[in-house]
Amino acid sequence: HRDLHSFPTRRSSDLAGAPVRLTGAVREQVRMLDPNEAIGTAQTMEDRMEAQVGQRRLVLDLLGSFASMALLLAVVGIYGVMAYSVVQRVREIGIRRALGAQENDIMHLILGRGIALAVSGVLIGIAGAIALTRLMTALLFHVSPTDPATFLVIGVVFLAIAAGASYLPARRANRIDPISVIRG
Repeated sequence: HRDLHSFPTRRSSDLAGAPVRLTGAVREQVRMLDPNEAIGTAQTMEDRMEAQVGQRRLVLDLLGSFASMALLLAVVGIYGVMAYSVVQRVREIGIRRALGAQENDIMHLILGRGIALAVSGVLIGIAGAIALTRLMTALLFHVSPTDPATFLVIGVVFLAIAAGASYLPARRANRIDPISVIRG
């Protein structure tokens, strides 16, 4: 009985490429046993796995990139719409402030409009996503194409991002001076 710690150990770096280096010897042994035996190509398990999932990974990476760009465009679009809305409503907001509207009221007014736009966009997006799930079924692994948790999480994240994009125009609306608006 030998102590287990006395056996020599190999690091993974020592074994890197070992299967590829042994293919010549294995081929020679197979030829010696049976010269008519067909010998295929030798690949490491990593190479085989990459061949199996490489194309799917590329497609999913592209989809992720497009989704990120779409999210960025949505944030910029919501910010732009809300900023434009504040500019268009300067007089109204100034009059509201002059009549006693608090900063909180103006924040709710602007953020509420931004979130209402985002909710309608999320509902339309979910309806479109459910309609297009048939195209993505082959790309999914252990996830239903209409996974409610995924739709819920994405919807909540998008609403939070929309609220953040509406926040800056809402703060700008709070800085409107009612006196200058009424005089102007």
